Amino acid sequence: MTNAPRRPVRQPQPLVGRRVVRCGNRALRQLLQLRRIHLPQEARDQQRLDKYKDQIMAVKTNEQLHAMQHQMKSVEDDIGKQEERVLVNMMEADEINAAIKKAEAALKAAQAKVASERAAIENETKAHQATLAEMTSARGKIVSAMDNKGAIETFQRIAKVRGTAMARAEGERCTICQVRLRPAVFTEVRKNDSLVQCDSCNRILYFIAPQAPKAPEAPQAPAE
Repeated sequence: MTNAPRRPVRQPQPLVGRRVVRCGNRALRQLLQLRRIHLPQEARDQQRLDKYKDQIMAVKTNEQLHAMQHQMKSVEDDIGKQEERVLVNMMEADEINAAIKKAEAALKAAQAKVASERAAIENETKAHQATLAEMTSARGKIVSAMDNKGAIETFQRIAKVRGTAMARAEGERCTICQVRLRPAVFTEVRKNDSLVQCDSCNRILYFIAPQAPKAPEAPQAPAE
């Protein structure tokens, strides 16, 4: 019995999807940590700005006023930078959340596909096992009914060495080793009434007569 065809090996998509989700969650946690750092700093800067606004009414000279305005401008710039960082973090977080949701959906679809393929493979395996058991039983019955035990031993010996004990003879050649058969050997193989082995690979030869080509169909008479 020939081996059943193997399914092609595919990239494990669920594993890739899990890595994408993990990386996205890690990046999201880092952004949230940065936001927790920036927000308190922004609150402290706002408190400083409010304090300067209260103090500016008490200044008495232009030099003090200019110094206070410079400090307020510096704090306002810091607050603006903090707000910009928070806004960028929020936008990045939204993008990461969208990527995570997309990856989770793809992961779920891939897991469903893998489960479906696994079930199909398991069903095919059960069918192959049932066919193998049936063929093994039928082979055992045929072997036990055979009188020529030497042929059975020859078959088993060749199968153990070559993997395949039989080869089709076609066009005066062994179709497995492609060595040309002697005319007398090919004539004997065509009879299919005795055990004939290939002189090169020692496999047992058999012959299947080619099917006669179908006769062309007669053209239909034109309708009147």
